[in-house]
This record gives sequence, C-alpha cells and structure tokens, in this order.
Amino acid sequence: MCKNFLSTPVLKPLSTLVHAKLKSAFHKIFSKAILGVLGLGLIFITQTGFQRQKEYCSLFKHCKLSGSHSACPDSLSKPLEDVEYNQTRCSEARYLISKGVGAEDYQGQKLFGFLGQKYRVEYVVKDSLPIKISRFEYLLNDIPLAAKIVNAFRQTKYTAEYLDGEERRYWKGNNGSNLSGEANLIAGSLEEDELIYFGFGIVNVLKWRLRGQVLFQYKYKTPTQGKPIPYNLKVLVFPGGAVVNTIMNMGLFKKVVTNKILDVFNDIVLSAQELSKLKTEQVLKLQDWTPEERVKIKELMNI
Repeated sequence: MCKNFLSTPVLKPLSTLVHAKLKSAFHKIFSKAILGVLGLGLIFITQTGFQRQKEYCSLFKHCKLSGSHSACPDSLSKPLEDVEYNQTRCSEARYLISKGVGAEDYQGQKLFGFLGQKYRVEYVVKDSLPIKISRFEYLLNDIPLAAKIVNAFRQTKYTAEYLDGEERRYWKGNNGSNLSGEANLIAGSLEEDELIYFGFGIVNVLKWRLRGQVLFQYKYKTPTQGKPIPYNLKVLVFPGGAVVNTIMNMGLFKKVVTNKILDVFNDIVLSAQELSKLKTEQVLKLQDWTPEERVKIKELMNI
C-alpha cells in the first residue's frame, strides 16, 4: 500500500508547516472574501429603480396609506415576501403622512421607497440632557455654532454647515473621525419639540464602513424648571440583505452603534456644563470666533 509521502518521519515537520501555511493563507483569503461581501452588502440602498418602485407601491397599498399613486399598478403593489405590514412596519410612513410629508415628488418617492424595504433595523436611545432648554433649542437652531462650541470645550473636530442658507433645514457634518453625513429636516420643529431628518450617513463600526440612507426621529420634552431634558432618539435603517440585517440586529453591534450616538450627546452635555461655568468674556477667548459668531455667543450666554 502506498504511503502518504508527507507522512514519513523525516517529512512530518514539513507536512505540519505546509498545512499550517495553507490554513493561514486560506483563513486570510476567506476573511477578506467575507469582509468584501459584507462591505458590498452594507450599502443599505442598492436597489434598482424598479425594485425601489415596488417597495414604494407595496408599502402604500398594504399599509393603506392615503394619497393617489398613479405610478403604482397592481403588478408593482404585491406584498414583499416575508414582510408583515403591521403597525411596526407601517407606523413611520403613516406618521410622516400625518405630519404633511409629501410622497408624490422625487424626494417623497425616495423616502417612502426607503421605508418600504424588506429588512429593517431600529436603534433607540432614551436619555436626558442636563442643559437649559432655551440654550438647547438655540443650539439646535444653529448646528454649525453648536459644533464649534463643542470643539472649544472637548478638543474635538466636529464640522457642520447648512447647505440651504437661511432655511437651515438641510445640513452636512461629521465628528472628525467615524461619523459623517447629510440630513434634511422633513418634519417637526422646535415648537413641536420634535425634529425628523432624512439623509445619508457613513459610520465606521468595528471592521465595517456602513453607508446608506437613514431616518432620524428626535423627540424631547420641555422639562420643569431646573430639570434635565428627557429625549428619545430613533434611528431607522434598512439593510440591503439578510446577512447584513442579521449582523446589524445583533446585540453587540447595536450596542456599538448606540454608544457612538451617545458619545456625540455626551460631548454636547459636557460642553454645556462647562459653558454654564464661564462668563461671556471667557467663552469669547476660547476660539477664533467670527464677528457673527461673537454676536451669537453673547446672545446664547444671555439666555
């Protein structure tokens, strides 16, 4: 009977070495392949125009949303496979329509097509902010100024700018490291204690770089005098496939994402606490403020 050549006593060490190297090489190739597949899958919105229209039409028909949709024939309005159009699935779309968000134009079709996708991941953060409500709303109404104030106290590198001038509804920003994106205010206001943004974001989580469209719903309550501001932030994303959906719904993954969100709020809280300890003249010396920003700082400090 023929022996395995590499099993002879002299060549056993060589056999072990070869097997180890082959195993290591296979592991590297396999790991890269998996990361490559996930990298492609983590682009949340990858559907064709046809698929987007199908998701849009299915959502409107089976969630019984109001409105006339001539672009939705029966052939495109069938329910998506394994999707149950219950209160959880339909709640955001119904709520946005009740808030007056249109669904007929390009942006509306994009938004409701997004809400109609098959897979869904929801991140919720509930906490409170120990900051005066008047100062908090002032900063919510001027995100670039808020970013610069946080940088002054936290030595961070936040950036933010409005892309629609004085309208202040559409802005982009980043935290200088692992979060960036653009967001458009589609519903809500400071008077309503609610802001709803629809936009595009990029976040680095563990070994993955996630990018795609996101819906943010931020609600808060006006507290009694001297009490923290309670808030509820819901972040909604729709992964492009089953594998990515499973990963993004894992407890560990959700915890990492939630912590990244809390890091931003923590920077705001600590900056607000430091701000309250200083006089206006001291704050004005913290940064190279523009003349317009100096006026805003004085207004903020007098609130």
